[in-house]
Amino acid sequence: MTEPEIKKISEKGLSKRKWIGVHFQCCQAYSRIYINKQNTTYEGQCPRCLKKVRVRIGAEGTKNRFFKAW
Repeated sequence: MTEPEIKKISEKGLSKRKWIGVHFQCCQAYSRIYINKQNTTYEGQCPRCLKKVRVRIGAEGTKNRFFKAW
């Protein structure tokens, strides 16, 4: 990716999206999953088998940024 392309993505705000890292135990794969539009859950899927995962955001929250999904 060239520097102008990175700048264009950054200007669109794509690099500012909130995410958490998930290690999918089903396929031993890692992926980021992103917050939904309502800011209530992080949603994504395994990059290999496409198994879906949803992580609810609790009132207390957590400082953890990386999780495992089975």
